[in-house]
Amino acid sequence: DRHAADRVAAELEEELGFPYYLSTWRSRHANLFNWLTGQQLPILIIFGFIALVAILNILSTLTLVVVEKYRDIGILLSIGFSTSQIRKIFLYQGGLVGLIGSAGGLVLALLLGWVQNHYGVINLDADIYFMATLPIKWSLPGLLTVPVLAWVLALFAAFLPARRAARIAPAEALRYD
Repeated sequence: DRHAADRVAAELEEELGFPYYLSTWRSRHANLFNWLTGQQLPILIIFGFIALVAILNILSTLTLVVVEKYRDIGILLSIGFSTSQIRKIFLYQGGLVGLIGSAGGLVLALLLGWVQNHYGVINLDADIYFMATLPIKWSLPGLLTVPVLAWVLALFAAFLPARRAARIAPAEALRYD
């Protein structure tokens, strides 16, 4: 058990005593593990900003669609569309954009990971990292969580423009036509 290495080493060191000294893989590569632990927060912040930019892009694009289609939304409302149907149209658009973006990102990530695992594009100094190339390990929860979360955030970003579109008054939208 890799997590029990420190405990087992302590037990063996106590049992064997002087002049034996035990070191574990964790203690031998402590600098590497400290560096990896320190990289988690900056990576999370960078990906958070990327997601924020994507959400703002969806929000602004759908808001512009509402402004451009103001008259068309008014016509739909005047011929009998309900506000919930108008809201569903914009939520569908945001969901579709999020689905396409999430699926495209997943395919791109899988492709780049496959290329890295097979061709070793990202090289490491083997003397420092005890491996020559950066390995990519896939986890099903990670592969499913990120695209689903991105899709949910895209739907969330589409909610405000959808609500704005549903509040358009048909008489106001058609007044000057």
